[in-house]
Amino acid sequence: MHEMSGRSTSRSILVVDDNVDVRAILGVRLARAGFEVVTAGDALTGLAALNRCAPAGVVLDLLMPAMDGFEFLAILHRRHPSPPPVFVVSHSDDPDTRERAQQLGASELFTEGETLHRDFPACLGRLLRPVTATEEAEVPARPSCQTTS
Repeated sequence: MHEMSGRSTSRSILVVDDNVDVRAILGVRLARAGFEVVTAGDALTGLAALNRCAPAGVVLDLLMPAMDGFEFLAILHRRHPSPPPVFVVSHSDDPDTRERAQQLGASELFTEGETLHRDFPACLGRLLRPVTATEEAEVPARPSCQTTS
């Protein structure tokens, strides 16, 4: 298994959401903002995608069948000591949900309405920290994510 550093020079975003319409809308908006977009329809597919490429960030729905976003976060942080930032999406801005997601390593929580807002891609761009030359030199070469249609 490849180690994932969480440090990426790429502008790739992995969108993990079981709702095909949300994946499509986010995919189009993020691509228009200059991101390379990879999508996964469930948490297991999302974890597999992380083993193939090193996205700059992950947009993760919390409510999915089979494996929810909380379990995805727990597995991600067990497998990868320094994963990319994960931006979780919830139906509400419940403080308990926010706290649990942050305890599991989420970088930020957005409501579904916020992710569908036209400024969401710009917000993600501001939240993704730049990579320093030293950090880049420490990271073994990994293929970037391939855009999905």
